[in-house]
Amino acid sequence: LSAVRRILLVISFLASFFSVLHSQVGEKTEGRILDQKTKRPLAFVNIVYTSGGQGTVSNIDGEFSISSSKQIEFLKFSYLGYQEKFIPKEDIKPGKMLQVRLDETAYDIEEVKILPGINPAHRIIDLVLENRDRNNPVKMQSFSYTSYSKMYFTVDLDSMYADAPSEESRQVADSSQASGDSAIVIMDEDVREEMEEFLEKNHLFLMEFVSEREFLQPDKNREVVTASRVSGFNDPSFTLIASQVQSFSFYDELINIWDKKYLNPVSRGSKRKYLFVLEDTMYTEQNDSLFLISFKPLRGKNFDGLKGILHINSEGYAVQNVIAEAAETKGVFRIRIQQKYELVEGEQWFPVQLNTDLMITPNNAEANGKPITLVGIGKSYLSDIRLNPELRKKDFNHIEVEVEDNAHKKDVEFWQQYRVSPLTTKDTNTYNLIDSIGQEAHFDRQLKLFETFASGYIPLGFLNIDYRSLIHWSRYEGLRLGVAAETNDKISRWVQVGGKFAYGFGDKESKYGGHLKINLNRRKDAFLKIRYNKDIVETAGWKFVEKPPINSSEIFRSFLISDMDNIEEKSVELQFPALRYFKINTYLNQGTRQVTNDYRYMVSSPEGDLETGEFNITQTGIKLKYAHKEKFLETPRGNRISLGTNYPIIYANLHFGLPMLGGDYEYTKVEGKITKTFVSKSIGDTKIAMVGGWADRSLPYPLLYAGAGSYGVFTIESENSFATMRMNEFVSDRFANIHFQQDFGKLLFRKGKFQPGIVLAGSAGYGSMAYDPRHVNLNQTAYEKGYYESGILFNNLLRFSIFGYGLGVFYRVGAYSLPKTIDNFAFKFTIRFILK
Repeated sequence: LSAVRRILLVISFLASFFSVLHSQVGEKTEGRILDQKTKRPLAFVNIVYTSGGQGTVSNIDGEFSISSSKQIEFLKFSYLGYQEKFIPKEDIKPGKMLQVRLDETAYDIEEVKILPGINPAHRIIDLVLENRDRNNPVKMQSFSYTSYSKMYFTVDLDSMYADAPSEESRQVADSSQASGDSAIVIMDEDVREEMEEFLEKNHLFLMEFVSEREFLQPDKNREVVTASRVSGFNDPSFTLIASQVQSFSFYDELINIWDKKYLNPVSRGSKRKYLFVLEDTMYTEQNDSLFLISFKPLRGKNFDGLKGILHINSEGYAVQNVIAEAAETKGVFRIRIQQKYELVEGEQWFPVQLNTDLMITPNNAEANGKPITLVGIGKSYLSDIRLNPELRKKDFNHIEVEVEDNAHKKDVEFWQQYRVSPLTTKDTNTYNLIDSIGQEAHFDRQLKLFETFASGYIPLGFLNIDYRSLIHWSRYEGLRLGVAAETNDKISRWVQVGGKFAYGFGDKESKYGGHLKINLNRRKDAFLKIRYNKDIVETAGWKFVEKPPINSSEIFRSFLISDMDNIEEKSVELQFPALRYFKINTYLNQGTRQVTNDYRYMVSSPEGDLETGEFNITQTGIKLKYAHKEKFLETPRGNRISLGTNYPIIYANLHFGLPMLGGDYEYTKVEGKITKTFVSKSIGDTKIAMVGGWADRSLPYPLLYAGAGSYGVFTIESENSFATMRMNEFVSDRFANIHFQQDFGKLLFRKGKFQPGIVLAGSAGYGSMAYDPRHVNLNQTAYEKGYYESGILFNNLLRFSIFGYGLGVFYRVGAYSLPKTIDNFAFKFTIRFILK
């Protein structure tokens, strides 16, 4: 018995010894670093703890941890733009969480003097460039990961703090309100306290989502949102927007932040554009060197650049951490990104955390004379990272980001698996409050209305009203009022019935029509449509399978059309996707076309040759679009948002005249269009559009090709047309045009608030037409000698809301220049959609 007691005593002693030893060894020095004023965490703060330069870096949430096996002599915290802080050893207590707060200080890296000789930062940047492909995760054969993302919005109260409104602020507010600008507000103490109390307990908006992504070389992506929670909404559409804010990798030549591309400081030739300063060097726990390098566009260099901080690890000379934002911080939207990389499996540097800070300061939105700033804080955490998994090409398609149907129905247990930290009381309060408001205010219904509106319709009960049909103006028709509508999902998702009616006050004619549409596959935009239409179309015009996008100035040409034909036709069309990147529309239509001017065409009849301005036309054909590797976001309701493509977009039409089905003419016509935008690091966007058409024989004027003119002494500029060419000045049975624009943006002129966008433009064209004596009163000729013009645009001279307004001028040169110099000029008014 005594032997047993001794054994138990020894076991108890050893257990106690190892317990104490484990507690001593396991105690770490941990803490969190915050901005003293805003109380927000500071990412990637340098922390040195030995006189030999040994150290670490805070993570993207401002947290740090140093194991007790390290000999900590002190803690020194340094961060660009903040005062250095030193904590002696006696104030460091392992196992107790430190709260470190740093004070911001004025700092401008332009003030740093670079002495003659080699900039030490350049040697490190050169090594980063040498190893760029090796460290770039998208250069791998494949990878996959799961991400958890969280984003919330609040108001930056610090930007509005004022002990009392000054008399000057009150005068500004009074004058603004007198002029109709009510955005400037005097916030009294009670209102400010109420707002502070609310924001201490709640965010304005909160959302979380979990997604799974797979990537396969060279550019196949598939990301599926498996879980989504959005305050006030069941609809997870917001998560699609949040997933597109910043570039996944910081190694691309151009870095995408929101909707704009910036020259990457880690790219070829960046040393001629950026000022790099080696701010500090320390040694990691793995004894690798960690170089802190600040970057900013060089003085006098004019390009879309970034400013921020790079942490470069000597293990492979890879980017370990990065903080970056637009060097030019003016404007309504400002975004700052933070990225953290880790060496996964000792093999590949891979992003593990992506942060996005979004600051929105609406123009003239002020309180107490200070701007009101809405702040969005987004964090994404990557886990379950797999390097080079076996993936199959057939599992990828053109839908790059989509949402699972039950993403908004995940339970608490599911979320607990992925949340990096539990919801805070503030998070829970936000969900409870905003969800209740969302139910009462029907947020999901409002979002559905907005999505429908963005696709061109206004929902009204069981009808979708095409708001583009309500009012229009053109030179021929004058003011046109009308309405076009079709049934929506409240009637049926698969069958839609629509109709239209309009009246032109210039031509004093009614237009109407109706259609039956059967949706074969809404996700793929496949349908069968039967239609009757009585309306007008441009004489000798042409169209492709898709209309110009709503943000393209090409849509303004419709205002200038003066030659139109009356049409009455019946048609059937079938649209479907084919292969991977084709959209195909096949059709058959039959009807009459009546010219509205004095043009006539000689036709043979039993009574002899007759002049006619009415033509029976039966036509079939195919229209297609090919956008190689075009990618899409897909909303939960099946609407697709294009993410674009880096390749040219090709449109083609093939038409056949069918006399055996009642048409007067047999013919073949081919039309094509190619568009491409080249994005340059230093000279902006180069846009090229090539358009051509060919008819196999002489045809009446309505079936030929009018010149793509958009002339007016002073009119709205319309891209991909001839600004100085009169409307219907030329006509051809075969033609080829090319339109060019070099959009420098603000690269050529960036001074203070006056920052116009400079665009150089030019167009050239050739057209020919066979002689045909049957044409009567056809005054137009072909432009066989070549038509040429050039111009310059000054966009965004004035900015209002999300639109920029400017001026431009074009000049006509070559064989078709006019005798009077002034007649060769065309002056333009420009409108551009802007968010910056």
